[in-house]
Amino acid sequence: MRSYNLFTEEIDFVDDAVKELKEEFNKKVGKDGLLKNTAAILYTDSVLDVDAFVEEFKKEFSFPVVGCSGMTMFDREHGVCRSGICVLLMTADDVEFASAITEPFERSGMETELRRTYERGLISLGKTPGVVIVLGDTNEWCPGDDLVRDMSNITGNIAIFGGIAAPALDDNKSFVFTEEKAGRTSVAMMLLAGKGLENALFQYEMSVENTNICGGTVTGLVDDWAVGELNGETFLDRLKKSGIENGEAGTDYAFKYISNPFIVKRLMDNGDEVAMLRNIVDVNTDDGSGLFAGRIPDDSNISMCALSKEKVASSSHDAFEHILKVAEERGIHPTAFLCVSCKARYFNLSAERREEVDGYDNVLGSDAALIGFYSQGEICPQPSTTGGFFNLFHNSTIAILAL
Repeated sequence: MRSYNLFTEEIDFVDDAVKELKEEFNKKVGKDGLLKNTAAILYTDSVLDVDAFVEEFKKEFSFPVVGCSGMTMFDREHGVCRSGICVLLMTADDVEFASAITEPFERSGMETELRRTYERGLISLGKTPGVVIVLGDTNEWCPGDDLVRDMSNITGNIAIFGGIAAPALDDNKSFVFTEEKAGRTSVAMMLLAGKGLENALFQYEMSVENTNICGGTVTGLVDDWAVGELNGETFLDRLKKSGIENGEAGTDYAFKYISNPFIVKRLMDNGDEVAMLRNIVDVNTDDGSGLFAGRIPDDSNISMCALSKEKVASSSHDAFEHILKVAEERGIHPTAFLCVSCKARYFNLSAERREEVDGYDNVLGSDAALIGFYSQGEICPQPSTTGGFFNLFHNSTIAILAL
């Protein structure tokens, strides 16, 4: 596989943005640089007129595309990109690509629409994929766990990678798109198949340290996202006993605890233990329950952790170091790196926002291309000891796919 970074700062005039991307394409790639199959992943600022952009983009480029808005982006050549359009172009003889996007759906109809869209992608691809990249736009509700569960069931537990689109810091809308169209409250997906996927590598790092300040076994759920009790006490009472919470009405709990996600550990049916981070969304001061940005399984063990710029930096470095070490051990040379990092990590960076970038700067090969965005949730699989994958939805995590 050959991979290339393309970028433009232009987002106000979509015709100029596409023109600049085309100029970069001609300069870096050209027609002679394309192999048999080509596709692109795009991350962009949510203030972009994405509908107009898609129409202009497909006039110049004829390959499959999947993309979304991010709170902020980063790429190999420019580091942190607070605005603009970041492109990861992939071209290969041994990997094939097909994209598809759902119609907008209600929560109750998500699985049906995902299945219909995935089957449409299968027809276009003509074979069973080995990896599916999924980008979801959820607006006011975040069904990341449901999205992962449904896609795992629909695909037969194929490896799922991706994230939840986010609005820019000064915006309140988000979106996903393909070369076909843009969507809101929709899911865009890229299906990848071929021998080249045998060497696909996944890695996620949770970037926290366990503080043991607050935690316990979940002994009562209000619903799948709301913990009612820990060790027989209300979630709020456990927070109060930790000495960090007084239960004052009107508290913005999501912001207050953005640096204190909870690690959730659960035992899978095959005996493997998986761990995920969950951020607090709100606390109900009437019944004492805690609402999280993801499912909390009953009887799971949860514990408050601490997130810092030092942990963000070290986790980014550790993730790339691990993935490159595995690649070296296998004798493979990935050139395409697709990253999704939680927006909570962004808020814990220094003013320069360099910590994430420093994790890969000067360690990737000269022919490697990379893009990433700050999301509202990350999707990355964990290999099972008995074969296959556990596809997982994460918070406060960096996830990497290397091809």
